[in-house]
Amino acid sequence: IDAGSWFDPRFKNERIPTLEEIIDLITGKVFLSIELKNPYSDEFIDRIKMIIDIIQKAKIEQQVLFCSFHHNLLKIIKQITPDIATAAIQIPDEKRLPSEIYSDIGFETYICSVQELTQEISDDVKKNHIFLGVYSVDDSETLDYILNFNITAIGTNNPAFIIEKLKEKNRKY
Repeated sequence: IDAGSWFDPRFKNERIPTLEEIIDLITGKVFLSIELKNPYSDEFIDRIKMIIDIIQKAKIEQQVLFCSFHHNLLKIIKQITPDIATAAIQIPDEKRLPSEIYSDIGFETYICSVQELTQEISDDVKKNHIFLGVYSVDDSETLDYILNFNITAIGTNNPAFIIEKLKEKNRKY
């Protein structure tokens, strides 16, 4: 599949790598986040099982995070294999705290956008030993803002810039 020409003719015939190719590229280097976007169906659950099988054969379970807005999918993953980490992405207008969602589903990480981040969420994850990830951290001002909270992970479209800013602030990354 040509995945590049829509962006620019210079990228014509650029293809989407297979999961196995991605795993070969990242093993031992970075954490792989797999966001599940489709809701439930028997076919979709079979695909999740195939992905888990590939991850287990590569022995990178500790390097993978499944995340989704569809929280019941995370529950299914934990039933298939409790060894792979999962993250619940905050559903827009969700009123429950991360710990309340955790009690229904079970996960290791809670993810929200910068706009959804509140002191109440930050305090709740700290009190309940839940990791907190925030996405759309792409500039200095946003980074400065989120560093006031109990953030464990940062999602960004500009990792080199954010890493450099964290180094300048003597913060771990």
